[in-house]
Amino acid sequence: MPKKKSVIKMTHLFKKGSSDKTLLLLHGTGGDEYDLIEIAQFIDPEANILSLRGNVNENGMNRFFKRYSTGVYDYASISLETENLNQFINEAVSKYNLNKAMMIGIGYSNGANLLESLLQLKGNVLNKLILFNPSFLNPNLKFEDLNGVKVFISASKQDPYTTYNEQLSFHNLLTDSGALIEVFWSNDGHQLTQESIMNAKKWYDLN
Repeated sequence: MPKKKSVIKMTHLFKKGSSDKTLLLLHGTGGDEYDLIEIAQFIDPEANILSLRGNVNENGMNRFFKRYSTGVYDYASISLETENLNQFINEAVSKYNLNKAMMIGIGYSNGANLLESLLQLKGNVLNKLILFNPSFLNPNLKFEDLNGVKVFISASKQDPYTTYNEQLSFHNLLTDSGALIEVFWSNDGHQLTQESIMNAKKWYDLN
């Protein structure tokens, strides 16, 4: 039997909440484990917070996987870091005594992209996700069965990092795989706006 690979240590912080829910936070390029905490506390002030720092350093900026240039991705790195994230989640559930079924992924930009890859490569590891301004990393790869998985996506037709058609393809493939998605279309390009956060909270409270 092949030996299970050890997870590459992911720098993170954990804040215990007063409910069984846990918000798993993944920042954008150049961010860190503190970036999304205020947003998470707004979305659910009672939830546990498990916030990660990307393993990759790109010219001094934290990222969750490597790329060759803007929009040109290192798929081997994406696969490796997706496996690291999957294993980290399992280990964190055990270490912090968390309810995995009540864990919600929240990612912005590069962090949202790694959560997207988790859906694509690992299926319903998480059954609820909020993705702020994701790009479609690998349109040539089908998603795993996502029956019952709920996904909120904040997107923009003016996003300079992805096209409108790429975003529609991403949304359609999620739906075809069984995911229940809601998309909020922002007019502010790649920015993470208060309007996007407010709509994410509305969706979160109803789901």
